[in-house]
Amino acid sequence: MVNLLILLLFLQGDTLEIKFNSQLQILQNFPDQSEIVVQQWIKGGESIFPLLLKTFTKPNTPLFVKEKIAIALGGIKKREALTSLYQYLRSSSSELRANCARAIGDICDTSSIDFLIPLLRDPHDAVRGAAIYAIGRLKSKRALPYVIEALKDSVFMNQSYALIALGEIGDASVIPSLRVFQYDQNAALRISLAKALAILRDLTSLDILEMLSKDTDPLVRKEAFIAIGKLPDERSKELFKNGINDPDPLVREGLITVLSEYPPEFSLPILYQFVNDEYVSVQETARNALKSIGNVSLDGFEFILKENFSLDIKRWALTNLISLIGEEETTAKLMVIFPNAARKRTERITRGEYEKGMTQEEVYLSLGKPSRTRKVENQIEEWDYDQLNLILKFQGNVLIEAEKI
Repeated sequence: MVNLLILLLFLQGDTLEIKFNSQLQILQNFPDQSEIVVQQWIKGGESIFPLLLKTFTKPNTPLFVKEKIAIALGGIKKREALTSLYQYLRSSSSELRANCARAIGDICDTSSIDFLIPLLRDPHDAVRGAAIYAIGRLKSKRALPYVIEALKDSVFMNQSYALIALGEIGDASVIPSLRVFQYDQNAALRISLAKALAILRDLTSLDILEMLSKDTDPLVRKEAFIAIGKLPDERSKELFKNGINDPDPLVREGLITVLSEYPPEFSLPILYQFVNDEYVSVQETARNALKSIGNVSLDGFEFILKENFSLDIKRWALTNLISLIGEEETTAKLMVIFPNAARKRTERITRGEYEKGMTQEEVYLSLGKPSRTRKVENQIEEWDYDQLNLILKFQGNVLIEAEKI
């Protein structure tokens, strides 16, 4: 807490240069606060860039400061920093080399590729990993054979970076080189394989993803289903559905993240199931997804109302339609979907009202699921709505009496 208070004091300054010099002091006196300072620099963008570059290139700037400035230069993404970043790829500091390589990747200039490829032979694991990451960001197909070779790196994290980089480069010809990792004992590599295939979006990888979707590790299954959800064919759609009832909530949440890839008539019934999931985290993710879909969902809600779905999901679709477009426009849409319906009855349904003569389906759509139901004499069925202090009586599926309690 003391360090943070001191940091906040240092961040104050009358001019940009005074503030910047204070930040440099923080880096040297409070290195554990460096991440906050770096984020301030990135936030400063073009205004702070000249001071960063000038300090970065000074011979007497402490090595630790240079290492942190390199991160900020990558975050600001100005090509003017590349020449200086290239020079420090020869630094004796492995951390500075690694940070410069990552920064070069973040700036995303394809002309940088020749500076990065030699780093794949660097003796330090972190430098090789940073170079692989950067090459992936540049998406240069000229680097393909070098990244494929990096799949054999002695460090599994670098193998993981290589898998993702091959996905980002975007050439489906690498899939045979990736295939071996579906059997790897390291779950992290199987996860990275699924992520790489999700980026590639190539149908020839579907058999790999099908196997990964049955993996014992839920995180592998999650990434596999996300990748399957990005493939545009009927078989992948059917495989995707297998994840709906996966026993792990992490997997089900993963499915929600790619439902936007599908038309609403496919995605909305799945979202309904997840809105009612037993896990709160899944429910919240589904509700947020529903909000983000917005008006695109209109066709999907209409589809649910006119097709053979359960009353629960139809009621849900109707409620969402009303919240999106209001009662009046919802009534108009229902009259188009059900042209033989009585308009006054339809208006009552959208207003959440009831009247004698309504069918059980109409009452359910209007009021929702009853608290309980029961059969009584003379083929009478009673529905209790506790929240409304109401008992509705049906005979032959038609509402014949309403009793307030």
